[in-house]
Amino acid sequence: MTIDPQNLPQHDTVLDVTEEQIARTYAEAVLGAAAGSEWDVVQELGAIVNEVLKPHPQLLEPLRSAFVPHSERLQIIDRVFGGRVSETVLNFLKVLSGHNRLGILRTVVSQTVRLYEERNNNVRVRVVSAEPLDESLVGEIANVLRVKTNKEPIVSTEVKPELIAGMQVHVGDTVYDSSLLTAFAKARQAIVNSTVEQIERNPQQFFSTN
Repeated sequence: MTIDPQNLPQHDTVLDVTEEQIARTYAEAVLGAAAGSEWDVVQELGAIVNEVLKPHPQLLEPLRSAFVPHSERLQIIDRVFGGRVSETVLNFLKVLSGHNRLGILRTVVSQTVRLYEERNNNVRVRVVSAEPLDESLVGEIANVLRVKTNKEPIVSTEVKPELIAGMQVHVGDTVYDSSLLTAFAKARQAIVNSTVEQIERNPQQFFSTN
């Protein structure tokens, strides 16, 4: 299935149309064109942003420039991405170029991921631990969150030795923190709060010159 350019906005016709709303339209188009391989397309688009454009932001400049003709942008797209991404994604990049929308590619990718997760009842989970976790433990965490959130978790892991022990589990905007580092920080803050409270109750005890 190909992306029909006629179904995509050529330019802003309403003043209050936001970048995210425009990006959402393109996200719907590319997922519709994916036809059963939506997750593959989401991963490819994410890789373009995270593995290509993030470390090499200069690559996006000629693609987003209004001074570079569309025909030249197509050549750049073929040269950089041809044979490295699926035909669906390659065609999608060319459609964005034709509509002068490559400048909002990151927003388009973000909206594509969000839309995919909404349609598949997914929730992003990031598990940060002091040491690498084995797959069985990651699976247990996913099972607990599957029941708790009634959504299908997409789990990523990260190692931060400074946590000392325990882990942090990020579910959307919520953080479940059982790390030793946080426990130390809370204990320290409790001591500070207790000291401040005692000073406020009996300042003479702390500031007496005797």
